[in-house]
Amino acid sequence: MRFCIQDPTFSSAYSLHEALLEACNGVRYGVGVFAFVTNGGVNLFLGDPIFEDLIIKNKGRFKLIVGIDEITNTKTLNKLDEMILKYGSSLEVSVFMHNRGGTTFHPKFTWFRKETGGVSIVGSNNLTEKGLRRNIEAFTYEELDEEQVDYIENYFNSWLEHNKQYLFDIYDEKVIEKAKENESRFIRSEKANATTNDTNENEEELDGYGEFEENSNNEIIKENKEEIITVINAIPEVDTIDDDDFEAWDFSENNEVLVAQIPKSGSRWSQANFDKNTFQTFFGAHAGQNGVHRIVLRSVNLDGKLGAMETRPSVSVASQNYRFELDAALGLSYPLLHRPIAVFIKVAVRTYLYVLAMPSTPFYNEIDNYIENMKGKNMVRYITNVNDIKSKCPSLPLWKIKK
Repeated sequence: MRFCIQDPTFSSAYSLHEALLEACNGVRYGVGVFAFVTNGGVNLFLGDPIFEDLIIKNKGRFKLIVGIDEITNTKTLNKLDEMILKYGSSLEVSVFMHNRGGTTFHPKFTWFRKETGGVSIVGSNNLTEKGLRRNIEAFTYEELDEEQVDYIENYFNSWLEHNKQYLFDIYDEKVIEKAKENESRFIRSEKANATTNDTNENEEELDGYGEFEENSNNEIIKENKEEIITVINAIPEVDTIDDDDFEAWDFSENNEVLVAQIPKSGSRWSQANFDKNTFQTFFGAHAGQNGVHRIVLRSVNLDGKLGAMETRPSVSVASQNYRFELDAALGLSYPLLHRPIAVFIKVAVRTYLYVLAMPSTPFYNEIDNYIENMKGKNMVRYITNVNDIKSKCPSLPLWKIKK
């Protein structure tokens, strides 16, 4: 058994996100149960290419049970619907919605059955961006033999049978209403604030949601599924990120920063090359071990808007190139006279915000002047902290991040 501590400032930290992806190797069937789930958390795990290989390439199956007492909202349901459409019957998702007063649905565990034996992961992490990468959490990763996996599966199925009246399809109308209630509580946005009064009225009506009749007629749910999907899709999109996910990208004045010139490196310069020292010390990867450590990136555009998450395997080749793909560089031509410059903020171990400055970018000269005295034969790879670069490059959109 391995005992793991996830800590954003601990260099030896191992995140639950990395552990889940490691466990997916060779899986025939897996189960995950999480109390709180967000759009970003679902995307980090179920949207990762490794999980995709588990389902599509290796023909594995996965059952996910999510709690809805708090946090889990309509954005989560939309993302789960997207994953169900992607993976079909190989991904089964249920919502645990109970009527037990004074009780919170709070488990966080996964177990996997492989060709022989399996893996169990049990800890404090929720399926959110913070829970998977950012929070200080602890979990165990245990390799199991066939007998142990059999025991877990039988015990788990017994628990499911005992609680079958609380397991609902994500398209159930009561689930959608509870998700709307959670969204009104946890999303900070003008749009949400503008509808606070209406939401409060709905919450009064939902206070007795635990008294609903037990719905064991799955056929009715299937018949109404198309109509309920329409209800999910009709929920107004709030142009924000969930609070819990947004907070996963907070940083302080002391956070480490890398300022790096990006070399041309042939026709695909979006595969940004770094020297071995930067690859290992700043990005936390290991030379000669491809894909073992995965970093998560998120770009920031000119207006301070966060881009989509980019989950990247470390790539280390025999020619001593150490690189990661940058979405912000995709489709851009390499400049003729001046090198692109990227600024990375390490918000947690192997988790980074970044901006890419091209010569035409408004704040390019500010960064270029910042590294002027460091330029030479080799690419600039300068590590500093937020406080230092912020004082000298105040125009970077990293200082005005918004959802």
